[in-house]
Amino acid sequence: MLSGAPSFLPAPGAGLARLLVGCATHAGRTGMASLALVLVACGSDTPGTPGEREVTARDSAGVTIVENRAPELSGSDAWRLSEQPTLQIGSLDDPDEIFARVTAARTLSDGRIATLDTRAHQVKVFGPHGALLTTFGREGEGPREFNFSWGADFDVLRGDTLLVFDGGLRRISLFESGGSFITVIRPQPPEPSGGFSYFARFDNGSYMTRGGTNPMYLGEGDGLIRGAGWISRLGPDGESMGNILEYRTGETVVAGGGRASIGTRLGRRHIAVPGREGPVVGFADGFHFEMYDWEGRLLRIVRRVWDPIAVADAEVDSFMVTVDRTVDRMRQMGADVTMRKIDFPEVHSAFDEAMVDPAGNVWIRTFRPRTSLSRGDEEGRSQEGEEGQQEEGEVPRRWSVFDPEGRWTTDVLVPADLQIMEIGEAHVLAVWADELGVQYLRRYELIRG
Repeated sequence: MLSGAPSFLPAPGAGLARLLVGCATHAGRTGMASLALVLVACGSDTPGTPGEREVTARDSAGVTIVENRAPELSGSDAWRLSEQPTLQIGSLDDPDEIFARVTAARTLSDGRIATLDTRAHQVKVFGPHGALLTTFGREGEGPREFNFSWGADFDVLRGDTLLVFDGGLRRISLFESGGSFITVIRPQPPEPSGGFSYFARFDNGSYMTRGGTNPMYLGEGDGLIRGAGWISRLGPDGESMGNILEYRTGETVVAGGGRASIGTRLGRRHIAVPGREGPVVGFADGFHFEMYDWEGRLLRIVRRVWDPIAVADAEVDSFMVTVDRTVDRMRQMGADVTMRKIDFPEVHSAFDEAMVDPAGNVWIRTFRPRTSLSRGDEEGRSQEGEEGQQEEGEVPRRWSVFDPEGRWTTDVLVPADLQIMEIGEAHVLAVWADELGVQYLRRYELIRG
């Protein structure tokens, strides 16, 4: 039994919130490929009307099922972000304040803001009003050095201790908020052959990591294969204490003996984030997800009505051009690659990202295809009239917010050019890039009704 709650419930960015592998089971459109292909999926629900409430049932196994027909708060009562940021960090005039690639940002207990820049291999800490206080880190293998070639995660623990997960060096480093090095932990996951990342840390010093194995390496042959995923418990020194949850992740087309893979948006996706009571895991073949406790016991299944978006022929054709080019390059390098049919799903993924705020509310972002906005998806139709006819960059992204019991509280529209890093009680931290691609960190007020 784990003692205590997580020392900090992160609103994860980068790798923590973004496990984008699918669980496609629906055969629809067909293409040809010889590569391992990540497919993401959707379901088919019918949207309800504001004012209707969820129906909650408990089955014989003691698992609560929450059916949501419409959000509790909508229209002028819906949560929203302030129109303008209350703070912007970053400057082209000062080289010390230029960001290369911010993948995580966290607010400390006194209002300071810590950022992780994985391209610069640096952590920067700013004051509550945006003044740069300290910078540490560089590329390397030393105590204050990083190698983020295989992913990164970032967290703030109790006492404002900074935690940096380094995927390239496969280690967790702890620092004081001023940058002083504390210690390093080398996780020993129960499945050492698979990749893993940081998931959560507890008051007793133990950790959770999330891992997975690409379907190419499961030895199940060619075809549409689902990957293996797990969430593991580790002791304070990183020693393995076993898995609390094992599941199959997304389906990938494995071909040519598992020589290569290529990602695609034409399929169903998967989320796995730390919630208030335990992991929140979802497969996007419909708008539904599961909530577990920290021992891996299923607590509830949450569903929300959803208007699926059909996969367009043009999207399939465009993707197949990429596949053909990749296959040609492999053959030119001497690979014996076999072409085979791919059955694409009929509809797009229901969602593609999830985060959890300090109150335990689960935020899930509705998936939006890149090439079908003019056909009118649910973001473009439901609240913004003719919004579906705008340019993609102008269309806000919809986040559905569920309370810790799985009830659909509200929807929040977020400008499409913002990448959320943290959701707080009354603020949102997000990265925004200008027309030159220069990144800035912005803080917006979160207005709850």
